[in-house]
Amino acid sequence: MPTTVMDAVSFLADLAAIVTAVVAVWVWGRFVWQAKSRQWRLEQYLGEQRWNGGDQGMRTALHLMSNLAMTEEQIYTAAFNSKKITAVPLADERGFAKDILFLYQEPKPGRYSPR
Repeated sequence: MPTTVMDAVSFLADLAAIVTAVVAVWVWGRFVWQAKSRQWRLEQYLGEQRWNGGDQGMRTALHLMSNLAMTEEQIYTAAFNSKKITAVPLADERGFAKDILFLYQEPKPGRYSPR
């Protein structure tokens, strides 16, 4: 009898390890997918604002937060991870940066990127 109990415990431990690994990979994949989704939404929104907005399409983090339903941290993370979004500091009358504007800009082809 003890060998069957030990076999059952060993089987359950192996099963728990497999389930833990599957759940961890699923959670990681979902986290990465959400981050890329936020980045894509931000790029799409700023691109539309630039080409259809009648101005240069620069928007503040507060504007983006209210229109994209994202937190400030999510906006900054998505913007700084994107090669298509440029951060432009907005200066006050003394020349100090008072805000950051985000601008959609197609990346320039690099030395090793396809043209």
